[in-house]
Amino acid sequence: MIPELAAADFLGGGAPKARAAANLRSALASAGGAHLRLSEPLLTTRRTALSAARVFFAQPVAEKAALEIAGSPHHRGWSVMHNERDWREQVHLGRERKAAGAEAPPWRSLEGPNLWPAEPDGGFREAMEAHLEACAALGQGLVEALGQVCGFGNGSGDLEQAYLLMKLIAYHPQRPGVEPRRGVAAHVDFSLLTLLVQDASGGLEIRQPGGRWTPVEPREDCVFLGVGELLEALCGGQLAATPHRVTHLATGQARLSIPVFYNPPLEAWLHPRPKPAAGTEAEGTGHVHRVLTGGEGPFRFGEAEWRRKGLNHWCAACCG
Repeated sequence: MIPELAAADFLGGGAPKARAAANLRSALASAGGAHLRLSEPLLTTRRTALSAARVFFAQPVAEKAALEIAGSPHHRGWSVMHNERDWREQVHLGRERKAAGAEAPPWRSLEGPNLWPAEPDGGFREAMEAHLEACAALGQGLVEALGQVCGFGNGSGDLEQAYLLMKLIAYHPQRPGVEPRRGVAAHVDFSLLTLLVQDASGGLEIRQPGGRWTPVEPREDCVFLGVGELLEALCGGQLAATPHRVTHLATGQARLSIPVFYNPPLEAWLHPRPKPAAGTEAEGTGHVHRVLTGGEGPFRFGEAEWRRKGLNHWCAACCG
């Protein structure tokens, strides 16, 4: 069972209440994730973002290709992923920033302008920017709460400096008569926290402590909260990053999800804390893709994120 908490307990500025912070830590440590029950504005931004994403993905390929990620030096835009790990299409978005100059280090290029549909866009940009900022405020409150009860500084500083990444993901329907393909293979997110909105299709599973794969029920009044690798490193393994995978079994309509990855600023230095030696993967659970090895010293987040995205080192075991 996945616990449910109130998102409002971590919003509004100021330090979250001690009991709410303790309940959050307990839920994530025991279950691997939590449903966060929403109030406004997130109830509205959740609904409008999903609706706008469905309209976007329903367009002809030629229309979507106008936003192709290959046209962005900032890794923003639309792409299709058909490989052994993925069966989906997606759009990368982030906070709208000015591009860094040519003299800046490569990792600075991870922030910059987004690629947006041509005007009029039916409210697409407004919906996405509103949802991203609503999730940013919630993410900041959650990380501050977990820092209190796990004893770490998150390095995220001013909310306006946090590095945010949002993906709009359409998991493609299965093909009749063909063996089902996984929408995304088992992995953990390279983030502090991930706030996930999903439609009613189902198909998301998390691996809870102990090794059991558990479905994450779609909830119209919630976002699902998962722990990222960066948070696991900062808290010395008190909270483990949440392994998850998706198998969209329907043959009719795509499954939509919108994860928002909350991170420290690109320039922040992170100081992993020692954690217990990792055990072997539980029998029958299979490999989980991870960026970190668990033995890192201090590192600059932007450089690590550039290695993952710009140099395509998406798994320490698979990419070396």
